[in-house]
Amino acid sequence: MCQALGGSTLSGVEPGKIDLGSLPGKITLTGYNLNNLNKVCFSNESAAEKPTSDVKKDSSKTQATLDTSSLKLSAGVWEIYLNDCSDSNDSKQKLTVTGAATPQISSFSPASAVPGQTVTIKGSNLVGATTVTFGGVEAKPLTVAADGSQVTVVVPPGAQSGTIGLTTPAGTGKKDGFKVLPKPKAAAQSKPPATKPN
Repeated sequence: MCQALGGSTLSGVEPGKIDLGSLPGKITLTGYNLNNLNKVCFSNESAAEKPTSDVKKDSSKTQATLDTSSLKLSAGVWEIYLNDCSDSNDSKQKLTVTGAATPQISSFSPASAVPGQTVTIKGSNLVGATTVTFGGVEAKPLTVAADGSQVTVVVPPGAQSGTIGLTTPAGTGKKDGFKVLPKPKAAAQSKPPATKPN
């Protein structure tokens, strides 16, 4: 069993496997003295980062819950540590993560543009973006950042104000509030002033 600060020990995790495409509402940890637990840390040999998740404050001595909406885990098998990943982990409790997380759009810039202008969409899980829509009108992404945090795209002709949608193989993320501006009218060609004959 894993023993951490305050004598907390971890003996189980339910569910032991989650799919990023259809996350359960919570993950339940079982053990002893879990009411002293503030957070857990996840470690995976192939991941550079060791994400943490806060434990809900309604924890009892034998049970604690994690909110899955704040989990930042990629597919793979993750070891669960109590409080800090630097603590020893004797429990060997693991969480298997499968699938890919659906894209989330946090912002886009500019908030309004004319067709033909480039828009930068920021968010998470944007890797593999195949299409972006502006009010239902489809555009192809130009570039997708390697870390999946940003996509640039050109506003297509006929784009509509409203929702930007971004689709990856894992699903579609949407954000409202984009405005399509009318294209400026071309300035009328001015005729040179007529010269009077002398």
